[in-house]
Amino acid sequence: MEGLNIASQEACEKSLFHDIRLPKSDSNLSQPFYTDDALFIGDWSQNNLKKLSKNTLVLPRGLRFKVDFYKSKVFRIGVSERKLACNARILSCDVGSFPFNYLGVLVGANMNLIKNWKLTV
Repeated sequence: MEGLNIASQEACEKSLFHDIRLPKSDSNLSQPFYTDDALFIGDWSQNNLKKLSKNTLVLPRGLRFKVDFYKSKVFRIGVSERKLACNARILSCDVGSFPFNYLGVLVGANMNLIKNWKLTV
């Protein structure tokens, strides 16, 4: 997975995939990977979606990352539900909603509530 992490960073550096830059900062959101599970967090653009929709994301160093869209979900932040549904059909994947569980951690949940810690603890 370290190779995939390095390759995805190079893909962002070479503008092959556009990640999300945090406002008023030079920081970006990284791509979390764990064994055969990955989150691609990126700019909602046709260019990014086209590259992901080829079912194999070819990264620098010749590394190929095969995406199984039938098991995948696409999420939205600041994108209309209509656009999300349209692009989910193009990618042949499901529409996801927040909060969701990723490796036992609730993403997008209010962690000030005790009930949201029950899955984590």
